Amino acid sequence: WIFFKYGPPSEKNWYLFNGDIVDRGSYALEILLLLFAYKRDCPEAVHITRGNHEDSSCILHYGFRSELESKFPEQLSAVWNTLTVTVFPRIPIAAILQDQSEKRKIGVLHGGVPVNLSKSAGAGNGDEVPAVKLIGGLTRVNRRRQTFQQLEEGD
Repeated sequence: WIFFKYGPPSEKNWYLFNGDIVDRGSYALEILLLLFAYKRDCPEAVHITRGNHEDSSCILHYGFRSELESKFPEQLSAVWNTLTVTVFPRIPIAAILQDQSEKRKIGVLHGGVPVNLSKSAGAGNGDEVPAVKLIGGLTRVNRRRQTFQQLEEGD
């Protein structure tokens, strides 16, 4: 696994996990919790972005809900709601990396984020959280655009 090969997150060893943390086998919940623990302990060294598998519709089809059902048969509803209504919607969909000289920036966005970004992820209880944090007028991903762009100096 990555931490055995490259070492755990630390002040000098940073990681960016670009979505799809769940639905990757029968220990996806434990991996997610491990990443959250590292994020708690080394907040500057662990960065997590949201992919399409951190979306309730995808989780239903690819196994993470089944994993939760097998591990929490009595508490599934509470665990499901915590993850899909509270946790996943708060994970950012993009990250901006900058070189040490602060001259170049690279945007990192998972290729499978939900296309319609304006939907609410709430449970109808008045405590809705936007599906993603929107900046300006961004409400939809244009999948026909070029996926890599060189930023002009000063951007």
